[in-house]
Amino acid sequence: NITLHPATDLWTLEHGQDLNDNCLDAALALIADAHDNTVAITSHFSTQLRTRGWTQAKTLLPKYNPTDTLIIPVHTGGNTTARHWSLLIRKKTMEDGRYHFFYYDSLNSRQRAKVIETILEASQLYASSRGDRWHNIQCCPQQGRTCGPVTALNAALALDSTDHGASRQLALRGIPNRGKITHAWLKTCINSKSIAPLRWIEEE
Repeated sequence: NITLHPATDLWTLEHGQDLNDNCLDAALALIADAHDNTVAITSHFSTQLRTRGWTQAKTLLPKYNPTDTLIIPVHTGGNTTARHWSLLIRKKTMEDGRYHFFYYDSLNSRQRAKVIETILEASQLYASSRGDRWHNIQCCPQQGRTCGPVTALNAALALDSTDHGASRQLALRGIPNRGKITHAWLKTCINSKSIAPLRWIEEE
């Protein structure tokens, strides 16, 4: 139930400006819909969790089954120039029955990862005490202010591979103009309301 504004309001590619929350929510919902038993969490969830606690944040969660894969966009930095989007994907593996949390940050900040891990553990969404496991995935660095589009791309790569997107992250490094291409790819997804092919990563 995401309402999209006209594309001219959502997108400004000049100077590498980022997309807004509404657009990121729409993109992640499309990615989730393309995969069975996968649910996209609203972009406001992580901010509410950090500033107002679990009681308030959990009201933003849709209904999901314990075995569903969760796509969780994570916003940090508040309204400062340091604001940044990263991605968390929760999966329950059949091999060990544990929840595995895969974290994707296009700036590869270990400090940010640790802060987010601590916040989630305080809420009990992630709990190392029950055997949950945390994995920091090494990401291809973003170009310009593209953390929003890259967050959506990382979600698509992670769910469309057997290695949680790790090999595609390496392939991305060889694309010199990947920032603009990622913007264009996501714009195509939003306008077509479907996930555009990712072949460009191997073809570049």
